[in-house]
Amino acid sequence: MRQHAYTIGVGAFIRNKDKILVGERGDACSRGRGCLALPGGGVDIGETLVKAVLREVKDETGLVVV
Repeated sequence: MRQHAYTIGVGAFIRNKDKILVGERGDACSRGRGCLALPGGGVDIGETLVKAVLREVKDETGLVVV
């Protein structure tokens, strides 16, 4: 059986009134240091998309989304 080498990723679009939450990425950003991005990241094996996005938002921003 052939194995695929890909990763599923998630991102969160968080809006509070007229503001949108974005983060400034560091050296690991593929587009270069200082690029802006929504909170998000890879989905772990066995993790649902919803749980992944909630985890990533908390990991990257400290916010708990309910």
